[in-house]
Amino acid sequence: KLRGVIVDITEQKIVEEFLNHERNFVSAILETASALVMILDPRGRIVRFNRACQQLSGCSVEEAKEKSFWELFSVPSEAEKAKAVFAQLLAGQFPINYDSNWTAKDGTSRMIGWSNTILFNRENVPVNVIATGIDITRIKEAEEKLKNMVERLARSNKALDDSSRELQEANER
Repeated sequence: KLRGVIVDITEQKIVEEFLNHERNFVSAILETASALVMILDPRGRIVRFNRACQQLSGCSVEEAKEKSFWELFSVPSEAEKAKAVFAQLLAGQFPINYDSNWTAKDGTSRMIGWSNTILFNRENVPVNVIATGIDITRIKEAEEKLKNMVERLARSNKALDDSSRELQEANER
């Protein structure tokens, strides 16, 4: 005797096709974004990052995978700060925006403005941290130049005020 069971898996195949489409769609966005996009596990190890991260860091995904963000890209003096921000993030104290120095494989340093979010599983346990960043090095350099110029201008204004006061006193004499 032979017994057979027929199961209609049409709906399952439709769901699989939809999920594949969504995965490919998200991957395409991730790879073409000019912003840095990094996915970390709950211990801060790199799971994945996009092409922009590869280009700025000089590291391939394979080189970076399973290494912690702070050991790979943080300036040694900022590694503890990066760990502390990560711990705050996992504790639910979202430091939405965070600036850090990023050291590339070739030793160059860039200032990156990060924005972070956490993905949770059904039990509300953190699964991944998604960090998106932009290179703000030029902005920070411009801010520093502007600050220096304002300080010089303030000193010049004080010197002019002093000179003006001296001239006024001389005129009065």
